[in-house]
Amino acid sequence: MVKTSRAIGLFLALALWCSPLLAFEIPVAALFYGPSNPSLIEDLEIYPASHLSLEFGYWDIYHERDGEKLHDYSQASVSLRGVRQNERMFVGVRAERNELTIEQQNVYTDADRMSGRVEIGEGAILLGTARRNGEFAVGVREFQATASVGYRDGFACDLEALVGWGRVATVHLRAETFETNFDVEQEIVGFGFPFHFPYRTYRAYGRVESVPRDRYRLRVWGTLGKSSGEGEPESGFENRPAVDEYSFGGRLDYGLEVHDRFQNTPRKLRSDSGFPGVRLTALQEHAAVNLDMYFDGTRYLRLDDLQLAETNVRLDVVPFRWGAVFGGWQRFRVEHNGDSFFDVWPFTIWDVFAAKRYRLGPSDVELQAWYAGVGVLVERRRYEIDVAGRFEWWEDTGVLNLLERVDDLFPFFFHYERTQNDVDLSARYAVQVDPTFLFRAATSIDLRLSGRIAFPFGSEEVEGDGGGGTGGGGPPPSTAPASPRSVHGGVWGRLELVIAL
Repeated sequence: MVKTSRAIGLFLALALWCSPLLAFEIPVAALFYGPSNPSLIEDLEIYPASHLSLEFGYWDIYHERDGEKLHDYSQASVSLRGVRQNERMFVGVRAERNELTIEQQNVYTDADRMSGRVEIGEGAILLGTARRNGEFAVGVREFQATASVGYRDGFACDLEALVGWGRVATVHLRAETFETNFDVEQEIVGFGFPFHFPYRTYRAYGRVESVPRDRYRLRVWGTLGKSSGEGEPESGFENRPAVDEYSFGGRLDYGLEVHDRFQNTPRKLRSDSGFPGVRLTALQEHAAVNLDMYFDGTRYLRLDDLQLAETNVRLDVVPFRWGAVFGGWQRFRVEHNGDSFFDVWPFTIWDVFAAKRYRLGPSDVELQAWYAGVGVLVERRRYEIDVAGRFEWWEDTGVLNLLERVDDLFPFFFHYERTQNDVDLSARYAVQVDPTFLFRAATSIDLRLSGRIAFPFGSEEVEGDGGGGTGGGGPPPSTAPASPRSVHGGVWGRLELVIAL
């Protein structure tokens, strides 16, 4: 039977996977209910008007082998985009494939296995207007509209529009919908349990940005999204997930160029040799997670109103075109006050009385990071090197309250015993490095290599029952034979070839 400490992990793992965390930006959340494609309007400001882009990516998220216990998570992606533009409009195509792989062995018991996979394949047609400048109604001086229509585990669509009022402000609006399917296979003591999570996602994004005057630029934005799904039962198992999310943020720039998604740190205006450039950014993200899981029509898991929130504040100072310093604070919070429970082995009518049942009580956990770093930019005619590195200090507070059902007079009377579990990070510090290398192989060919490397350290030795995979029944630590342990992860890379047409 799964121990109390293992059951806590079932709730906490879902909570932590629903948002990026510190140096380890695990993409499970984005693939769980779908990542957004980059904005066509913003990308067309970076790429040549007519171009072909081929991109490969790989993320070694986390790998740990400790005796019989195994955690192994990785992501691979490939995408192709071609755009042809004339003076009035553009037309293009996009094809993508993302695959997230999850493997676990002997994590909760001596004989459990879990394998999961998210395979997202997409094909889409791109249409839109070239950015038009002129005199339009209500003082509008520029306008652009784009759309993508295709298939991604179902119908997928993306609509965007940008409206500008000269040197006053621009408004950028975007809406998208798509489908994602997440499949996990769990095996415990030879019994296999398939879990299928279908999602249909709707998202809307809005941004208002002031056009620079006296080197100032202000941008504010917000996002609203909803993901939910209810699929056909598979071998009796049915899952009904729902995630509601929103975010809002703002950014104030002084003396800086317009930022794009490939830049690691802000860049000072070439024409500005006076005061340092400055950027102040603040972002708040929030998600509410609900999940119901059924077997043969009986609900055996309910995750009710799990609240996830992330706050980021960052200050960049750019005294030189070639160098910048920055620092900030990041907080991730998991809060639960709903009515949640989990039945272990709820697969016969008698298990309504006999199964282990856990309830997640009121819980509030915070993980925080303070960080400071530097960015260096080297620009030459044929190449460009952009590297940012930062040092992080991690802190954690809060407890998880778990209640386990105990028999008083079987099968009629029960009570619940509460266990408070302190949250304790195994590492206290991390170093993160983000390098980007751009090579201009020819007038019309660019090769971009970028990535991230994270190094956590400052771990404390944990005393306990010998870790997962023993079920609590192994020999004492003093007599247990030492087993080799290997850990790696926190590394991702992306290679992109761009050809101007």
